[in-house]
Amino acid sequence: MSAEEVKVSVIIPVYDTEKWLADCLDSVMCQTLSDIEIICVDDASTDGSFSVLEKYAARDTRVRVIMMEENSGQGKCRNEGLEAAAGKYVYFLDSDDMIKPEAMRELFDMAEQDDLDGIFFDSEVIFEDSGLERKHASYPAARKGSYPDEVVKGSDLFSRFIDSGEWTCYIQRQFWKKSFLIDNGIEFPVRHEHED
Repeated sequence: MSAEEVKVSVIIPVYDTEKWLADCLDSVMCQTLSDIEIICVDDASTDGSFSVLEKYAARDTRVRVIMMEENSGQGKCRNEGLEAAAGKYVYFLDSDDMIKPEAMRELFDMAEQDDLDGIFFDSEVIFEDSGLERKHASYPAARKGSYPDEVVKGSDLFSRFIDSGEWTCYIQRQFWKKSFLIDNGIEFPVRHEHED
């Protein structure tokens, strides 16, 4: 696939997530929008994550693997992925997350239809076991956004988020036009906690 054919670059920072990585990659590879590239940035994993990435890259030419020389954090990995991205739009997914098969198609079509720079949307939190769910009982509520189902200017959307007290910044709940991020010099902070 040539660069001009890539509609969406899915950028996945990877660090020691061997246990969940195959499920994550499978969810991206089965997207109904096939004109995507999958950029996996391995942050010097110490488990078998890099081997998983190599196997997927060998199976599907849409998978590209970037290996960081040293552990640098999610922010740096996402910036590296953005720099390498050929897609008109970018989506940042964590390597222990999954997306529904129609996600990239629906987001791409919506962005194209209304010439959007960015889309915010909701997600569902799934815990590995009931013990983790009890331990982090407040977590799902913290991620629950109330997003209007309409096109609004960024400043208006931000005001609505603040007024409702439900603003969250999780990058996995955002879809961006690459040129908007590049032209405005937007990148991820490096070596910060909660780098979203």
